[in-house]
Amino acid sequence: LQGHRAYMARCYDACIVMIARAFEHLLKGLLRTRSVAYSQKATLGQLVELYRTKVNNDKVLEKILEVANMDRIISAHDVEPYDRQMQAEDANHAWTALEIVLRELLPRT
Repeated sequence: LQGHRAYMARCYDACIVMIARAFEHLLKGLLRTRSVAYSQKATLGQLVELYRTKVNNDKVLEKILEVANMDRIISAHDVEPYDRQMQAEDANHAWTALEIVLRELLPRT
């Protein structure tokens, strides 16, 4: 919901950050269902590594890592050429990644 609100307000950096947080929540839920222990304070990078070693779906990992990289650029890099504001195309890419991951992980009916 926060990602959608940020997108509608054209706050694309915030949108991508919220999608990355959604991935954190999604991975925690998935790891919990697989009885994989993790810290409640685990970062997206730590959760991805647990997912990689305990579950490992390459298509899911690829999409999560794309968004994680955008999130890292937003939050960690403030030097050229990495310091830039995300644009609609970047946010659209993050939404698409989330959709692909959800399709891969959610049970089909």
